[in-house]
Amino acid sequence: MRNILKILLSLTLLTVSSISLAQEQANVTPMEFYANCEFQPGKTKADLYDVIEKWNKFNDDSKDKSYTAFLLTPIAASNIDFENTLIWMGVWDNFEGMGNSLENYYANGSEIAESFNSVWKCNSHSFAASLLTYEENRKDNYAGPRTSEIFSFSDCSINDGVTYADLLKADAKYSAFLKKLEKEDPVFRIFPTAGLPQDSDFDFKMMDINSSWSQRGKETQTFVDNGGPLKQLETYGSMVSCDSPRVYQMERIRLGKPWVK
Repeated sequence: MRNILKILLSLTLLTVSSISLAQEQANVTPMEFYANCEFQPGKTKADLYDVIEKWNKFNDDSKDKSYTAFLLTPIAASNIDFENTLIWMGVWDNFEGMGNSLENYYANGSEIAESFNSVWKCNSHSFAASLLTYEENRKDNYAGPRTSEIFSFSDCSINDGVTYADLLKADAKYSAFLKKLEKEDPVFRIFPTAGLPQDSDFDFKMMDINSSWSQRGKETQTFVDNGGPLKQLETYGSMVSCDSPRVYQMERIRLGKPWVK
């Protein structure tokens, strides 16, 4: 993670100034992950849904509309119990909403937290900040995350000598290519901000989204037929190194701002 401090500094600057390269305000969003969550003995997803229902009521009663949450079920990954392991991924509309939401939960949500702990055990809790690198281009005019989508994540390291400005230029070039291919759903770069193990050896995660498996297959075929792998290598090959992606089935369990007013 040799380049992470300079990247985080860049992110701080991006939240208060426009990106001249993109000619628009940076879309930086706070996130959290509860990873490697395994069910307690005798507990199932049905028990988890009962707790989620109580948690949603807690947030509704608190008038907290800043938070959107997802359950991620592993489809393609390694060294994981596919039947009993989930990831919780949460996204706030902005950092102020994140602060207010966490303060309320830690002050008033102990009963809900105990209910979650009785159903599953999560081995890590981390915070992150996501930056939109490709804006959605949907034909169905659907706004916001659907109730179910396909998420994929790759861990990436920034090569020596590469600056954040270099990445932005590459993003603009590659996004123009994806738009020509009519890719519908967004792509994000996710930077860890707190909670990762000290021996983590990546700088950021790339997160790609597809609306469905059929859409993923269709767009992958279009990508391959139009030289996408070579274009990707030409654009980012000398700048970043990424590992094999993990693929998850997403289930939306709460919808917040900006889609809920």
